[in-house]
Amino acid sequence: MKHLLGFVLVILMSISTFAGAAPFRYTFSGNVTNISDGAGAAATAGITTGGAISYTFLVDRDQPGTYTRNNGSTFILTDTLNTDFFYDDLLSGSVIDEVNGGFFTSPTSIAEYNRGYNSLNTNYSQLLGGSNNNFVQITSSLDFDLWGVGQYVQGMEAAWSNSGAITIVNSNLRLSSITPVPIPAAAWLFATGLLGLLGFNYRNNKT
Repeated sequence: MKHLLGFVLVILMSISTFAGAAPFRYTFSGNVTNISDGAGAAATAGITTGGAISYTFLVDRDQPGTYTRNNGSTFILTDTLNTDFFYDDLLSGSVIDEVNGGFFTSPTSIAEYNRGYNSLNTNYSQLLGGSNNNFVQITSSLDFDLWGVGQYVQGMEAAWSNSGAITIVNSNLRLSSITPVPIPAAAWLFATGLLGLLGFNYRNNKT
C-alpha cells in the first residue's frame, strides 16, 4: 500500500512539474510595413503593404533549440555563457511560400528551424521558425524574459524561388496573447487511473 501510494505521488508530482513548465503559445498581430518581392511570392499570395498579419509560435524555455536538415538529422543548439537557446515552433501565420520548390534543397539545408534565441549581453532576442526556403523571425531588443502582452516587435518572413530570388515581407507586430498549452488529457487520465487503483487496493486491504 505504502509503495503504491509513493508511486502515485511521484506520478502526480511529475505531472504538476510538467504543468509548471508547460510550453506557451505566443501570438503576434500587426500590419505589413514593406515588401521586397524578388521571387514573386507576395504577389502570388496577394500580400500588400498595410495588410493585416499574424503569427503564432509555440515556445518551450525548458527544451533546447534545434534545427533539422533535409536529410533528417537534427542539430541541438548548446547554450553558452552569453547565449540562451530554447525550443520554438511556428504554428501558424506564414503568408508566403517558397516558389518552384525553393532554392535550398541540398541534404544539409535546413528543413525546419525550432530555435529561440536570447542574448544575455545585448538583450537581443528572437524567435525563428520555418525552413531555409521559407522562414519567419520575430525580433526584439528586449530580453525575452521581459516579453509581455502589448509589447511591440519586428517581424520578417522570407521565401526563395528555385532561381535564388527572394521575397521579404516585413511587419510591425504586437504581442497580443501568451497562453499556456494544456496538459494532454491522457496524462490526467493516467493519474486518475492510478488514484482509482490506489482506492481499489485500499478497499481490498481493509477486507
